[in-house]
Order: sequence, then C-alpha cells, then structure tokens
Amino acid sequence: MSDMIRILHVFGIMNRGGAESMLMNIYENIDRDKYTFDFVVHSDEKGDFDSRIKELGGHIYRCPKFSMNKIFQYKKWWKCFLREHNEFNIIHSHIRSSAAIYLRIAKKNNIKTIVHSHSTSNGTGFSSFVKRLMQLPLFRMADRCVACSDEAAVWLFGKKVLNSKKYYLVKNSIDANKFAFSQSARDFYRKDLEIDGRIVLIHVGRFHEAKNHMFLLNIFKDLYYQNNKYCLLLVGDGELRPDIEWFVSHYKLSEAVKLLGVRDDIGNLLSASDIFVFPSKWEGLGLSIVEAQANGIRCFISNVIPNIAIVLNDLVTKLPIANGTDVWVDAINKCEYRRTPQFDKFLLSGYDIHSSIETIEKLYEGLFYE
Repeated sequence: MSDMIRILHVFGIMNRGGAESMLMNIYENIDRDKYTFDFVVHSDEKGDFDSRIKELGGHIYRCPKFSMNKIFQYKKWWKCFLREHNEFNIIHSHIRSSAAIYLRIAKKNNIKTIVHSHSTSNGTGFSSFVKRLMQLPLFRMADRCVACSDEAAVWLFGKKVLNSKKYYLVKNSIDANKFAFSQSARDFYRKDLEIDGRIVLIHVGRFHEAKNHMFLLNIFKDLYYQNNKYCLLLVGDGELRPDIEWFVSHYKLSEAVKLLGVRDDIGNLLSASDIFVFPSKWEGLGLSIVEAQANGIRCFISNVIPNIAIVLNDLVTKLPIANGTDVWVDAINKCEYRRTPQFDKFLLSGYDIHSSIETIEKLYEGLFYE
C-alpha cells in the first residue's frame, strides 16, 4: 500500500464560502507530498477556487446536479466514476442532501467515508424537509463524523454523536497572518474606496437567506438616516443580489452602500473598516467572524452564532434578531469602535490553520491505517 493518502472532497461548487475557504486553507498548508486532494463538484460553472486547486495539483470532476427525479442517473454517475477512479482512499463529504447515495457506493468500493457538518439548518420549505429526510442515515453510514462546532454536529448527526469515537471537532481555521490588522492597508483602502472620514460597517458572506442581508440593510438604513457618515461594505455575491440592489436603490443608499463582490483581500478590507456586522439566521460556525476577530475589529453578531466562534470576548457582542433592528441600531450607535488589535492572543485560540491541520492529519491517518 502506498503511503500517499488520496482524499476526494465533495462540494456543490468551490466558491468562497466558509467551508470552501476553510478547506482551501488546509490544502494550502498541508503536506502535499503525503496527502492529495481532488474534488467532485455539482456544477458546470467555474468556481472561485478552481484555478488554485489545479495549481496545487488537484483535479476537479463535475457531477450532475442532484434532483429526486434524476436519482437513478445520479447513482449511475457515481458508480461509473468510482469504478474508473479506484485511487481514492477516503471520500470527505461536505454536502448533505445526496451524501447517503454516494456513501453507499463508496462503501461497496472499500472507500472510507467522512461526513462534515458546516451548518445548523437546511433553510425553509419543502426542499429543506426532503434534505432532512435524506440526512437521517448519515451518522450510521459515515466512518467519521466531523463538524465545525458541537451545535453543527448535533444538528446533522444527533446528540449521540458527541459521545461517539467517530466524532471529530475541526474548527474552521484561517491563515491568521492574512487577516492581521494593517495600518498601511487601512490608509490605502480608505482612500481607494473613497471612505475616508466615514464610519465603515462591513459584512462578508454570500448573498444567501442564511446571512440575513435584508435585516442588515434595514439596520444600516436606520443608521444612515440618523448619521450620513455611516457607510456599508458588502463583500460577496449570490442569488439575492437583485434584491439587495433593489433595496439600495429604493431607499436611496447608493452613495453609502458599496457592493464589492467576491474578493481575495478580505484582511485589507477589514483593516479599512470600523465595525463588522453579521446578523445570520443560522450558522455552523461563521468563518468570517473568526477572520474579523483576527483583525481586531469590533463585531456585532446574531445570537444564533455558536459560542465556539467567539475567540476574543471583548470584541464581540451578540444581539437577537427576533426582536427587530432597533437593538442593533442602538448598540452600533453607542459602541466604541476604535481598533484594539489582539493578534497574539488570537494565535493562542486554536483557530490558526496550523492547529487544525494536526487534527485533520490525525483524522485521515486514522482512517487510512484502520
């Protein structure tokens, strides 16, 4: 048996989401002479990380998007794929809805399996109900159960997982040096973005229901109408972009809200900002919150965020979303947002990527030599 451990990661698409960014942090820093990462994605579109994956030596395989009315075609694709590609030792699944299908096929091909929970909700509606039903067997099927927080683990696998030898907690770690506060970056970006003299709020996240952008925009609208020195940077993109653009236009906020799209300079944008706002409806952890704390910026986050995401208590305030925006507006208006970098303290938290790599290597090696 070769000592090279070959892992196949399964995602929807490799865009700049929290789970995807976490995995790329690991891929950038893990020993690639010992571990190889390849990817199955459920999209024909090019992902934000596709080029970098190929530069690092990984392959990307495109699977047909799963739907209930094409379940037999989906099974056939996986059967053919794993028959043709017998090099993989481990399948590491980061999606839930169809995992039960390809994990069964992987078992028949003697491939070890990992299911990774990155969230605490499937959203709402009938599709979320169907996804929930399809997730039920995953605790029993997986050789290892991994989650970014205990809350995310219990949501997907049930309470029994916490006392199981199969369970691994893997924090959504970051390359902390990329997010350390930089005064020179702050000065440059504030001039470049024409935000000098403004009180700058920032949100980093895909434009998706979970991130609660409409709630965020209503907070900002009230702040701006009270004090037009406020401005808002929205970093990300997604299916809700038209709704966000309508809101900004309708409420005459175009001068104050900047939609920056998907970026790879998040650390510098955080340095240029004063307050990080993150009113999510649900999160497995919330990697952007961790990045913000590494930068030393003042953070206001929703009370659904798992406590494990809070690294530096004096930087973070939890607020409810159920009672409306007024409490957020009041708290932000009253806050002392002067920067208090605590980078050395952050490094001791276990959220730097080098700490998580030790856990990931133990996970992979344990399965490989089992």
